[in-house]
Amino acid sequence: MKFSIEKSIPVEDIIQLKITLEYTKPAIWRRVRVKKQTTFFELHHIIQITFRWQNYHVYEFFIDNHKLGAPDDYMKNVSSTDEGVIDARDITLDSLIVQPRETFKYEYDFGDSWMHRIVVERFLPKQEFTEYPYCMSGKWILRYAKDFKG
Repeated sequence: MKFSIEKSIPVEDIIQLKITLEYTKPAIWRRVRVKKQTTFFELHHIIQITFRWQNYHVYEFFIDNHKLGAPDDYMKNVSSTDEGVIDARDITLDSLIVQPRETFKYEYDFGDSWMHRIVVERFLPKQEFTEYPYCMSGKWILRYAKDFKG
């Protein structure tokens, strides 16, 4: 099933995001730049790579009263339901994100509930000779990620 959501789209091609794992001190975060046509499914994988995780668990994004995830994964996971979950492969960032300072959530691993706050920091023109996505900066790593409880 295809799901379509449209908002007015900014002219800039790149979105800068700050992704912070909640309930950690010191804060564990990454700052990334992605193309605005990136799907939420692709953003999930970008987060996995930048946080050095291994994509073992299911996930959901929560934005504008929508839940986005990979519905096929939910059929295998007893602790979740896919009722009302939009397929993250079908929705691009620019269809939901339109201005700086917007925030949304990303939950990874429903058993441990690793909740992330994602802030849209700014929109930028694409830089020549720059590959996207890329991680600009970050702080700390989660050394005990296997057993982390948020």
